[in-house]
Amino acid sequence: MCKICNTAEESVEHTCMLLQRAALKDLWLKVENISRTVTQDPSIQLDSESMFLGATCTDIVCEKKTVVNMLIFITKWVIWKNRNNNRYSNKREDVDLLVQRVISEGKNHASLYTKSKANQYAKKLIEM
Repeated sequence: MCKICNTAEESVEHTCMLLQRAALKDLWLKVENISRTVTQDPSIQLDSESMFLGATCTDIVCEKKTVVNMLIFITKWVIWKNRNNNRYSNKREDVDLLVQRVISEGKNHASLYTKSKANQYAKKLIEM
């Protein structure tokens, strides 16, 4: 049984469908806002289905894309870790705490970009 929704058997397909659930939509909206703030680009729009399938933000410049993709993959990692904590330790975290984890992990990873063209956006994330 899925430990997140408690309504279906856990499977890859079911996990993919979980991104459509309201709580995760809230998380993705907050990550979208972080992406807009960091890149100073209000046109960035992320949708949960394409993000889960690994699509990238191809319509924005490469430097912004690097940081946005980093946030997308970190968000997926945070969701996965939360799923495992829920499944194996019976611990579930709220969306605001997950967002804080995304920002924290993002700051750690952003330091890797300080010598790249994405430097200016990575610094904005570190300053958050």
